[in-house]
Amino acid sequence: MIFNQRSHQRNSRIILIVCIVIGISISGYFVRQLIHRSILQPLETRAEIQAEFLEDVGMNAKNFSEVELNIEPFKRPDSAESVVLKDGEVIWDDFAERTRLQTVRQQLKDFPKDKVSSKVYLNGYVVYTPIEANDGTYQLVKYYKKSLFQDQLDDFYLWMAVIIFLILLLIYLVYRYMINFVTKPIEAINLAVEHIEDDQYQFEYIRGNLPVIDNLGTNISTLKQELKTKRGDLNASEQRLSLLMGHLNLGVVLISNSGKIELINSEAMQLLNIDIHTTQRSFQAVIKSYVLVDMINEALKTHQPLSNHIELYIPTSKFIDVNIIPFGKSPDEIESILVLLYDITQVRRLETVRTEFVANASHELRTPVTAIKGFAETLLDGALKQPELAEKFITIIANESNRLETIISDILELSRVEKKSEPMVVKPFEVVETVNNLIQFFYKQADKKHISISVDAERPVMMKADQHRIEQIFTNLIDNAINYSDVDSEVKINIEQVNNSVHFSVSDKGIGIPKADQERIFERFYRVDKGRSRNSGGTGLGLSIVRNLIMNMNGTIHVESEVGIGTTFHIKLPLE
Repeated sequence: MIFNQRSHQRNSRIILIVCIVIGISISGYFVRQLIHRSILQPLETRAEIQAEFLEDVGMNAKNFSEVELNIEPFKRPDSAESVVLKDGEVIWDDFAERTRLQTVRQQLKDFPKDKVSSKVYLNGYVVYTPIEANDGTYQLVKYYKKSLFQDQLDDFYLWMAVIIFLILLLIYLVYRYMINFVTKPIEAINLAVEHIEDDQYQFEYIRGNLPVIDNLGTNISTLKQELKTKRGDLNASEQRLSLLMGHLNLGVVLISNSGKIELINSEAMQLLNIDIHTTQRSFQAVIKSYVLVDMINEALKTHQPLSNHIELYIPTSKFIDVNIIPFGKSPDEIESILVLLYDITQVRRLETVRTEFVANASHELRTPVTAIKGFAETLLDGALKQPELAEKFITIIANESNRLETIISDILELSRVEKKSEPMVVKPFEVVETVNNLIQFFYKQADKKHISISVDAERPVMMKADQHRIEQIFTNLIDNAINYSDVDSEVKINIEQVNNSVHFSVSDKGIGIPKADQERIFERFYRVDKGRSRNSGGTGLGLSIVRNLIMNMNGTIHVESEVGIGTTFHIKLPLE
């Protein structure tokens, strides 16, 4: 706040009191001047006349008694008391009280010696007049009682009261003018500053007649508008920062040089498993990872940036890329350190999956290639001369080549599905009819194991999607169901429309999938029974392709299975 209200009011009262005192002093000065001109000045003139007369008659100490008898003023005791002195000695006097005479004599040192002068003294007026005579300088001193001039003094005091009243009235009017034209604008400006401090910007200054105050009010109005604009910009920046920090997939922690947490975003709280208010708390009391705490302590101590990959176990295992950046006015004087946390668990998992994929793909490709190479070398070594053996080997080579082609085709198909490199051809079609047409291609394969395939649907279901992708999903699921089913079993397909989605299920009565393997069957090249999978001709990529196709169509898939009883895959897809 620029102005203090109470202090300002106190200062205004002090100014008013000072003005009143000055006004009264000025009034007293004018009254004293009036008394001097109206009373003392005539008395001084009269004393001068008497002094000149005494000089003209040739006054001296010897004839003074004769001279004074002829002076009319000295014969009026009710008018004044007089004394004539020479060299401090009384030559003549008519004072009724000797004490007063002695007091008057003592005060002569305060009068100038060479001119007529007067003073207010002893409840009266004293007039001093020098007289030049033949035998030296005499002093004529006259004392007049105030009571002799009481009527005049009463008039003077009345005038003094009137003048004081008029001066006080003028002071009051000036004070009110200052209140209205100076104090009120200042109070309005003061109130505006208080509102600005409270983020209220409704103040609008109305110009008056005082340029200095008007300039101040105008500047405050301009400042208000600028602060309002900057406050809006600051709020917008804070909102953007809050929005960015809240949606950033990067953990951010700002720690002061005293070890207090100044800022932490939701991602960092999630990564560090923090669910309490942490601001202004010590990072050592909040962060549960000793490795991360040691890194922060080292950065605070060395003032050097640090980076590392660490593993957290809060509450589960996570791999975190940690970057710590100290900053401040100088490298030797840091104010805070910025801790950036990035969850690389998925990256690590993808690296593992990629490594496993390369190893599995190499293994899967090496098997048919090894077979082709081995039987080709056998044929070259002389087996071609034995027609039956040669035909058998060539048949194996052809089968392994087909298998190799299937593996490569599935790998390329999985790559296209994961990358969504091929756009979907969306068009309406009837699902039940499509599935019934599709299972005809599996009758020959199913008949070899005496497996029946049935489709259960209460009514036709119209769906708007990529028909080829739907056929691809059922092809893989039906092929798996036949391959992993025992002889003389059945495969059931159920199709049902539920609100705006269609539910599919493909069930078999095969060997089943153990609980421990059910979460991994959709991984690439994952096999529950590796020997049986290869013998069945599978590549280990079918279910991975199915899952990615369903995800691309905004659907879901899950499996229910019991070992020795069978397996059911449940699929849910939107109608459009």
